[in-house]
Amino acid sequence: MPDSALLATATQAPWPATLRRQVAGMLWARAVLRGDTRSARDILALPELQEALSAEDSARLASIGDAAVFLMEGRLTLWNRALTPVVGRDWCRLRAPVVAERQEDGWGDRDDPAYRFGEAALRLLPVDVLERWRAEREVLDALPPRTNLLMQNTLDFVARFPSDPRAPRLLRQAVHATRLDHCGDPAAGAVSKKAFSLLKRHYGEAEEARRTRHWFKPGY
Repeated sequence: MPDSALLATATQAPWPATLRRQVAGMLWARAVLRGDTRSARDILALPELQEALSAEDSARLASIGDAAVFLMEGRLTLWNRALTPVVGRDWCRLRAPVVAERQEDGWGDRDDPAYRFGEAALRLLPVDVLERWRAEREVLDALPPRTNLLMQNTLDFVARFPSDPRAPRLLRQAVHATRLDHCGDPAAGAVSKKAFSLLKRHYGEAEEARRTRHWFKPGY
């Protein structure tokens, strides 16, 4: 279902607190990934999300008026693996349920959860709700892998706010994101190298720069 409908269900139904927190974190991640500032601000105000964010992050995000900066900061929070667009597990690329008309041989691989969820969506969702859900999924499905996306967001943030005291830590995090990582595509290695160069060139006196000796290709 569309995220707005899921949010209403998660916050109004008597769900267990743990599940409400997971759903709030999932919806926050999806909103900032889609660039949906309005939804992200609404979700940020939820007590369930406040429990997943630090007080410092919550206050910083709430104080940001510029939409682009808000989304950039919001994506920085997604380094926290508790904030994932998929409830209950880590994510690399988001895979949408397969929504298609019935084929002669059935729904394809009936053991594949993507087909089972797609079948349920076609059967249960009204046409207008299904179309809203599809529109949201199209944005998410077009995103690069998690590693590439978060690393590039870090570089964009540091380029815009080079004097932010978090910059050395964020760059070191980006450099190491590809280490032993099998999520990023080959382009992630170049991003790791760029983050390494920025860290060494502009923040060479920082402890994070002194501790960072190499950049990494994905999986190494």
